[in-house]
Amino acid sequence: MSKLNSTWQCPSNIAIVKYWGKKGFQLPSNPSVSFTLSQCNTTTTVKAYEHPGRRKPESQVYKEGEFHEAFTQRVTTYLEELAATIRWLKDFDFEIETSNNFPHGAGIASSASAFGALALCLTTMEWELNPPSSMNEDLFFRRASSLARIGSGSAARSVYGGWTVWGKTSALPESSDKYAIKLADYQIHDVFKKLQDTIIVVSDHTKNVSSSAGHALMYGHAYAPRRFVRAAENTRSLIEILTLGDWPAFARLCESEALDLHALMMTSNPPFLLLKPETIFWIEKIKEATVHHHLPITYTLDAGPNIHLIYPEAETTNVRKWLEEHKKYTVSTQFIYDHLGTGPQKIL
Repeated sequence: MSKLNSTWQCPSNIAIVKYWGKKGFQLPSNPSVSFTLSQCNTTTTVKAYEHPGRRKPESQVYKEGEFHEAFTQRVTTYLEELAATIRWLKDFDFEIETSNNFPHGAGIASSASAFGALALCLTTMEWELNPPSSMNEDLFFRRASSLARIGSGSAARSVYGGWTVWGKTSALPESSDKYAIKLADYQIHDVFKKLQDTIIVVSDHTKNVSSSAGHALMYGHAYAPRRFVRAAENTRSLIEILTLGDWPAFARLCESEALDLHALMMTSNPPFLLLKPETIFWIEKIKEATVHHHLPITYTLDAGPNIHLIYPEAETTNVRKWLEEHKKYTVSTQFIYDHLGTGPQKIL
């Protein structure tokens, strides 16, 4: 009986241009641009046991060492969807152990790192069973990105380090809705190569609407058509901004995209308000710091209340001092100090 093992650690990512809304089979309604984090990650071990003759794969998922029924159901559905075109999956049962080192379900893209890690493990196994004629690293990560996308759209971006684009855009002929691509080093100005991301955690509770449900609310949304056009325009603008090193333009686009995302949720049917009073407090303080103290900081938000405070590496000392000075006003707030990362790591 054949047995396969693989372990990967995969980081979360934070989108600057947001993906919000789907079409077809887990394809984005608009392109998105993100950078991969370094410290917020998921570690996943997949053990596959051959069980020929099954018509569909089965799985058991253990999260933080305990059996997790809800995630098992989600992963089983995911594997069944993949097995429709990837036949070897039908001949195996899967035991999956996963853990992440940051709050789950609080809007820090835990699904992105989780399905990114799982897809990397499955791609490793696939290449072990059926070695390609050319062991090309770019093809490996493109395949992993495509598989990750089926489980969680934003996971398509987490399998790379640095800056990533997912979704077809006229700015990049090689871009695709089916997988993400990594922006080349020469396309990124030095100011954006070592960005810091301090996550201001105002709540570590699971958000009251899942990302999947939020995406579904874009069907028939009154503002959706214009949003998709705007996101495509912002993608092209951001790619140019990253090359030029234009920090003021980056900050404006970053904040605009964050508020766009939450405006869409607040105007959905039914509407959702995920921002907390502490979120508004920090947004106002960030604006005050940039206008009155000329501190080069900006922010973005995922689908949750927590703020990603983004700033150049050279400003780390000043920003951390500023954060600590203001923490006393929201005693429950915690900080996760992160930065732009180099991507996933293969452990086994």
